[in-house]
Amino acid sequence: MPKQRLTYLLLLLMAAVFYLCFRDYTSFAALVLAAALPALSWAITLFSSLWLRFRLETPRSVTVRGGEPGVLRLYAVNKGFLPITAARAVFVLENGFGGLPEREELIVPIGGRNTTRTELRIRSAHCGRLSVRLEWIRLYDFFCLLPVPRRLRLREELTVLPERLPWEGSIHLSSREGDGEEYSPWKRGDDIAQVFNYHEYQAGDRLKAVNWKLSARLDRLMVKEGSQPLSRALRIGIELAGSPRLSQLDLALGAFRSLGEQLTAQALPCEAAWKDGLLRLERPEDLGEALSGLYSSGSCQQPLLLEQMAAQEGHCSCLLYITTFLSVEGVGMLKQLRERMPVTVIYAAGEGAADPGFLRQEGLLGEEIPLLQLSTLEDLTRLEEI
Repeated sequence: MPKQRLTYLLLLLMAAVFYLCFRDYTSFAALVLAAALPALSWAITLFSSLWLRFRLETPRSVTVRGGEPGVLRLYAVNKGFLPITAARAVFVLENGFGGLPEREELIVPIGGRNTTRTELRIRSAHCGRLSVRLEWIRLYDFFCLLPVPRRLRLREELTVLPERLPWEGSIHLSSREGDGEEYSPWKRGDDIAQVFNYHEYQAGDRLKAVNWKLSARLDRLMVKEGSQPLSRALRIGIELAGSPRLSQLDLALGAFRSLGEQLTAQALPCEAAWKDGLLRLERPEDLGEALSGLYSSGSCQQPLLLEQMAAQEGHCSCLLYITTFLSVEGVGMLKQLRERMPVTVIYAAGEGAADPGFLRQEGLLGEEIPLLQLSTLEDLTRLEEI
C-alpha cells in the first residue's frame, strides 16, 4: 500500500509542477483532476463493494505448540468486474478459558469476477476453544488513501488441542476388579453369552457356537461371535478449579490427553469424568469428544467433580484425579473416596510452584494417596503405576 500512495503523491506533484509552469486552463484542469482522483477512486471502490461476499473456514483442531499450525482461510467472492486493490481484515482471537484477546491481520487483494482465498496461519499459545471473529474489513481504492469500511460479523470456532507426551513403555494398574455385566460395543471377545455378531461357519469354529435356528432359516451354518466383557474401568477425573492460570490448564489437559491416549492404546478399560460429563474411552474419537466436553464446561472455583463423586457410589476400579487446585476440603473428600477405591492425584501446579504446606500436614503426600506434582508435562513420565 505505501507504493500506491507514493504513486499518487508523485502524480499530484507532477500536476502541480505542470500548472505552475504553464498556468492555463489545461494545466489547471489536470491539477483539479489529480486532486479529485482519490474521491473518484473511493466512489468506484464503494460501488465495487456491493458485489463482494466473504466467508471464513477454520480447521477442526490445532495442536498447541506442537506440529503444524492451523490455517484460517478467508474467501472473498467478487461477482463484479472491477478489482479491489487491497482489503485489510483484522481478526480477533479469544480463548474460551480466558486471557487477553489476540489480533491478527490479513491483507487481501481481490480480483474482478474472481474468488480469492487468503490464508492466515494460526498457532495458539494455549489450548482451549478459540473464537475467531471478523467484524470489519477495510477496502482500499487504487491509491490506498480512502478506505471503505465493511461490517461482516463473521465468527468461527476452532479447537486447540493440548500437547501430549509421547509415552515410552506402559502404565501398570496395581488394582483392578473383575468383569462386570457390561460388554464392549466395539470389540469382539470370547463370551458367547452376549452375541457380538454372526459369521458363516469356518474351519476351526466351535460347534457349540453355532446358532442352529438362524442356520436353519438361512440354510447355511452361522456361528455366534462372543462379546468382550468390560472390567470396571479406571476413571480419569479432571478438575479445572480454583481460577487456574492458562499454563496450569495446558498442563492439566496435556496430562489428561497423554494418559487417555496411552490407556486407550493399551486397551485398558477407562473412562473420563469432569464436572458436567462422564464418557467411556474405547476409541481415539472418544478422547476428542471428552476434550470437547471439557472445553464447553470450562473452569470453576470449587472442586465440583470431587463433591459429586463423594456423594455417590462409584462404579470404577480406581481413580486417577488430575486437578489444578487442592484445598483442605478437597483432601478430605479424596480420603473419603480412598476408602472405596485406590486414588492417585496428579496436581498440575506449573513451573515455580511450591508444595502447599497443608498437603504434608494432611498426609496427602504419603503412601495412602500418592501425589504427583507436575511442573512440566515431562514430569508425567514418573507415573509408572496406578
